[in-house]
Amino acid sequence: MGVVFHPERFFRPGDRVAAAVSGGADSVALLELLLEARDRLGIVVSVAHFNHRLRGAESDADAEFVATLAASRNIQFFGAAAESAHESNVEARARHDRYAFFSQLVRQNAIGKIATAHTADDQAETVLARLLRGGGPAGLAGILPEIEEGAIVRPLLTTRREALRSWAASRGLAWREDPTNSDPRFLRNRLRHALIPELERDYNPNIVNILGHTAEVARADEAFWQEHIEALSLRVIVEAPEGRKLLLENFVQLSEAEQRRVVRAAVALVKGGRFRLEFDHVERIRGLAHPKAAHSGKGIIEVPGLRVERMPGYLLFRVMPFSGQAFSGQASSGHA
Repeated sequence: MGVVFHPERFFRPGDRVAAAVSGGADSVALLELLLEARDRLGIVVSVAHFNHRLRGAESDADAEFVATLAASRNIQFFGAAAESAHESNVEARARHDRYAFFSQLVRQNAIGKIATAHTADDQAETVLARLLRGGGPAGLAGILPEIEEGAIVRPLLTTRREALRSWAASRGLAWREDPTNSDPRFLRNRLRHALIPELERDYNPNIVNILGHTAEVARADEAFWQEHIEALSLRVIVEAPEGRKLLLENFVQLSEAEQRRVVRAAVALVKGGRFRLEFDHVERIRGLAHPKAAHSGKGIIEVPGLRVERMPGYLLFRVMPFSGQAFSGQASSGHA
């Protein structure tokens, strides 16, 4: 299968679209696809790059490569960098910083949309990772085609990485290879280079597509539930100066399925829609809501970035301070 690219599903005439370009093959190919389609679509294309500074001079060279690429195409470049490299929880914090930068560009009206180069392989890796970590149906929905009310889109989710790289090579495109993509310390790399190839070889050669279909089904199921949970949350979750309150009298009357989704809804309201809980986190919070918890002496649960405390009649959800590094403000090369 070749490159599957239907940008008209995501873009309208007049859209100002920034390709999120890391310098790697996938994102360079995405930029080229957008440039080839821009006249037909009537869109304005630019480039956004976030320098995580995880590899010192190599990261700086990546940023320079992307800025030069934008200049060679005579398109605008938006860049920012982390103040310093993260020392722990690298992938999660890097993603946090990167998407904060993307959201900043949209909020400041510098651009209208960000397009990322996530592929079908990225989707498969994400679904597997969340399954292994105990993610529920929301987690199995994987990488969403659109987030932030359509401000961030993924138009290559049904294209295989190998096909995209072959297409880029056939166009004579140049890109940079990130050696950390082969580092076995990261779960995603072990899935990419070990587990998925083994599943394709020994179990099902179509496993990547199957995991993609699983994500589609889970996404549709979650959309069905979302309307119900939004209405239900109005009766169960209320605002508080410190965060959100989960009213126990109403909560304990819900089914297990409803409770789990209401817990996730409360966390999303406090932490933001991109934050995902593992199954164990949800169950610990549900346990804290149980009437017996009031007498157990264990009235506080902490999960990444979040504290949940049992109070008389409700659970209080509040954010814990984020310890990640900030990033410097946007910079533009000034290319029109």
